[in-house]
Amino acid sequence: MEINLRRASVVQNAIREAITERASHLTGNQNVELWRFAGDSNCVEQARAEQLSLLADINQLEDILFTLRLSVGQANAANGINSVLTEKAVAQARVARLQRLLRNPPAVSAGQIAEQVKHVQANNDKNAYHSRDEIAVNLFTEQDLQGFREQMVHSRRRLNELSDMLVAANVKSTVVIAHSDWQLLEQLDIV
Repeated sequence: MEINLRRASVVQNAIREAITERASHLTGNQNVELWRFAGDSNCVEQARAEQLSLLADINQLEDILFTLRLSVGQANAANGINSVLTEKAVAQARVARLQRLLRNPPAVSAGQIAEQVKHVQANNDKNAYHSRDEIAVNLFTEQDLQGFREQMVHSRRRLNELSDMLVAANVKSTVVIAHSDWQLLEQLDIV
């Protein structure tokens, strides 16, 4: 079955959820109520068979997930999507860094810093046992911060362009899932 990369992403998430849900029931042990064991000596074997079946389902789902991820990775490389994803990661990191820098107020003048130093020294003389040898100063001027804002606007604009490119590429690009794998996913109520 041929599906686009956007649908493949949804299917991959559904498979991961199904694996997690099934793995939560995979315990390798079973509490057997004594009355049941007395009446049905086969209940332990039934529980074992259920656990083995669950393990087989998980293994099949992992195989399908691996194959699908491999196909998506190859399609991404063939269609240049990897390059776009890399550029998007760089732009996201840049935006995050600039946002952190823009939280700070602009730097103050050297005269204002000198006043802060005098104030700290005066307080340290009064409370010598609490003396500090440093003060916090902001390093970036208003002009620097304005440049950061402009860089962030440009980076956000580029992020939007890259996101649009990825959506278009993910809709146009396709991967093939084996018919038997698709049937199993349907049978297990995953798709």
